Amino acid sequence: MNRSSADFYEILFDKLQRIKKITGKILSLKRFVPGGNLLVMNADTEVAQILGAGRSFMKTNDPEYSGILNDIFLADAATYFVKVCYRHTKEAIHDFESLVTHQSSTNT
Repeated sequence: MNRSSADFYEILFDKLQRIKKITGKILSLKRFVPGGNLLVMNADTEVAQILGAGRSFMKTNDPEYSGILNDIFLADAATYFVKVCYRHTKEAIHDFESLVTHQSSTNT
């Protein structure tokens, strides 16, 4: 399997969910489920990593709690839980360039 693919990262994050067997708690985002235990995921703008994590974490999403529909575009879902390093943002912003609109780039 290509280790630079979103599929690989989805499997990786799905396997992290096995932490429940050890701790008794699921690995979940506070924004997505009641009782979630993670605030954010720090990332270095690796698109595959962010999309794979999004696929995995969206499997735990409770739309009634979060207000986020499960069929949301994954890049939009990522805005709820991904924090990106400034340095890496400057280096790899071109991967997300197609997702930036004039309006979103002027909102500060």
